[in-house]
Amino acid sequence: MGDHGDIDGDGIDLPDTLEGVGGYQIVQFFKTYDSGVDILGEVWGGAESKYLDTFPPMDDQIDCKTVEEWPLIGDPSLKIGGYSS
Repeated sequence: MGDHGDIDGDGIDLPDTLEGVGGYQIVQFFKTYDSGVDILGEVWGGAESKYLDTFPPMDDQIDCKTVEEWPLIGDPSLKIGGYSS
């Protein structure tokens, strides 16, 4: 860990724990939710897609493993925050 520059190539040099592996997925999960997507499966899928676009899993086995270690456990059709009546 530490700071090895802009790992994800977005022009912002964040700490390595946020620019690579699981930290990057978590940041993308919340960025996707913040963009207005509020269905759990769509938010999770958006984070996974962004990770795979940024870090192709066939280029590095660590990236492949990172994606495999972050499954969605739960109902993907749930609305985050619930439904108002």
